[in-house]
Amino acid sequence: MTVSAPGVAGRYGMRVRTPELPMAFTWGEFARGAGFAWLGFQLLFPLVYVVISLVGSVVAPSPGSTISSTIGMSLLFSLYTFVYALPWSIGALLLAGGPLAWLLGLTLRRVRAIWPHLLAFAVLGAAVGGTTAWVATTVMSGTSAGLGLTVPAAVVTAGSVVFGWWRASMRALADDARLARYAEAVAVAAAPTAEPPAP
Repeated sequence: MTVSAPGVAGRYGMRVRTPELPMAFTWGEFARGAGFAWLGFQLLFPLVYVVISLVGSVVAPSPGSTISSTIGMSLLFSLYTFVYALPWSIGALLLAGGPLAWLLGLTLRRVRAIWPHLLAFAVLGAAVGGTTAWVATTVMSGTSAGLGLTVPAAVVTAGSVVFGWWRASMRALADDARLARYAEAVAVAAAPTAEPPAP
């Protein structure tokens, strides 16, 4: 038996976690996780190319280049990457990543173990991120996209989606534990005290 969530979630027929659905989440909890995932991607994706450029300059330095010039060019490219990725990431979230993540969450809501969720959402993030990067690069450049953008986007998106799911789910489960402790304390306080024996 499931119990309707209070407030807005209950009004729209959503359900909270129960023994039968230990990893079911409300729309608000899902939106929180999606927001964490999207923000994580926006922060990490531009930095990938800074790291790649710095590693490349150390492993195979170009003639006349310095670490400072490499950092400067990498930061400029990161800014370009952020501006370029922003609209595509919003579209991917709303048109593909969000709906697919919601369906995946519904599919796994009976699975109590954490690792299947992490693995499944990592695969979903990699698929959506890699596909979006490939389509975006192909459309914007007019040529077939290579692995230079697709692979980093897939890896960063996978990590971001896993982080978003983990952060939102741990927050929701912690809220459950806090409510359970509160309900137990209320039950103990409301329990009738034993009558003293009659003289």
